[in-house]
Amino acid sequence: MTELTTTEARPPLARAALLLALFIGLPASLLSTAPLTVAASWLCLVLIIKLLWTQNEPPILLLPALFQWSEVATVPLSTIWKQVPLNQLSENNADLDSSAMFGLAAVVFLAIGLRLGSGRSRRAAFAKRIRVEAMTWRYRDVALVSLPY
Repeated sequence: MTELTTTEARPPLARAALLLALFIGLPASLLSTAPLTVAASWLCLVLIIKLLWTQNEPPILLLPALFQWSEVATVPLSTIWKQVPLNQLSENNADLDSSAMFGLAAVVFLAIGLRLGSGRSRRAAFAKRIRVEAMTWRYRDVALVSLPY
């Protein structure tokens, strides 16, 4: 059994991604016409990486979270190079500032839910947990679930 630590080890690529997001996020938010929303977008990205990219697990949980993050953050990040206010990018005169902040909060809660749902077990490696879980399934049950109706 491994001892619980306050900081969980991260793969080198995850640490590099965190540093890159932090070093790009601050200057990018200062260049934008919507600095608060862009800063929140980068902070959301940092939280996703910290929550879902750990040493003992494959980074598969990053895919749904990063997909949703890209859907929400694309328009606010486009204010960096377009240099127009965020609400002017709306085709329907919607309040994109509030919508983006609400969407980013939803993505953070998605990442938290993915982390909680994955079980975050530090006692056993991911591969061992999968093997133990797979051994509890009977072949007939797997066949019923996997065959088309």
